[in-house]
Amino acid sequence: MRMLILHHWNAPLTQRSDILVKLLLKSGKFDPIVLLYSGEPPVDISSRELRCAVKLPTVLPTIGILSHRGITFEPFSWLLSYGCVKTILKDISLDACWTGSLSATVLWLLLKKKGICKKFIYDDADYFPELYSMPVTDVVRILEQEVVNNADLIISVSEELASKRKRQGSKAVKVIPHGVDYKFFRKAYLTRCKRIDSNFRPKVIVFAGNLSKLLDKNVLVGMLQRVCRKIPDVTLLLVGPCEPKTLMKFRRMVAKSRVSSNVRYLGPISYLQLPEIFAESDIGLANLLSPELKFGTTGKVLQYLAAGLPVLATSIGPAFKLIQSAGVGAIGESSEDALTEAALSLLNLSYHEYVEMSSRATELARQHDWEILGQKYISQLLGVSEET
Repeated sequence: MRMLILHHWNAPLTQRSDILVKLLLKSGKFDPIVLLYSGEPPVDISSRELRCAVKLPTVLPTIGILSHRGITFEPFSWLLSYGCVKTILKDISLDACWTGSLSATVLWLLLKKKGICKKFIYDDADYFPELYSMPVTDVVRILEQEVVNNADLIISVSEELASKRKRQGSKAVKVIPHGVDYKFFRKAYLTRCKRIDSNFRPKVIVFAGNLSKLLDKNVLVGMLQRVCRKIPDVTLLLVGPCEPKTLMKFRRMVAKSRVSSNVRYLGPISYLQLPEIFAESDIGLANLLSPELKFGTTGKVLQYLAAGLPVLATSIGPAFKLIQSAGVGAIGESSEDALTEAALSLLNLSYHEYVEMSSRATELARQHDWEILGQKYISQLLGVSEET
């Protein structure tokens, strides 16, 4: 199956579309593959699986439109690349065109109109109109509807998002949720099992991610202050980047609440260090009030679960349903009282209760192993190619 991949490289090793590109290349089912990318390439561009790798034209940064979740909507670079793409594909017959980038769908739709590719597949990670302000929202909504109208297959991250696409008129939509590198993160679970004994009680809550995007820091600090009154030696461990101004403001909030000794900020670390950090932690904190939880379970939640960490989260989206139904964490509404109660319910687990919940968490994550989901994903792509 010959496939054109239109890909915007985001964050190595962590983002869904980045991982999917690696899986598609690794599978050996697609020959040859033409890869277009912006940012840094997801694979060695000398890879023999690639017919060619092309860098998109650079346009002024001001053309890109940034959403409140940090996603840039920049269709212009992709449109400018059409002439280059047309030349590259002159003597190549393509079975399909795949993208997980909404920005790239403008080129994706143009290629369909020109009859350059036979089938068009869209990896559907979110409902993007809700992530932007007017008037960009209307533009994004129109573009997404065009994608729904023209895609031969949409692969959505959740049943909720798939249902939305069906209501919009999608011809064919399948569900393959977010996944996790299960073996990589399960190392943390195995290490923790050796660390704890019958005298163990959980006391380290870890948040791994961009602290600048932790939307309600007041609730977080207020929750920690209340928890510390009952469990003075609890620790909130923060791992990831943060804008200097946001970090300074957060530290002032922590100091004012007199919980500075209970907070450790490690700053940015390598993805490869996460299992080590998770092995020394006891509870994973999901991103409070994050809109990215609305239509899919975030990769971070799945990483926590694979590492055997019970998850403390707010009641937003499929992540909330997954945690609640499997009994692998505690859910609170987005208030100090509710989150304090949820946090204490996990911090007060007995050794045996914690071990059982931790085991359930890592077993649940096994169902989201990318090695398993990747094979299902590839089967869906091959099935589209075989259709007449």
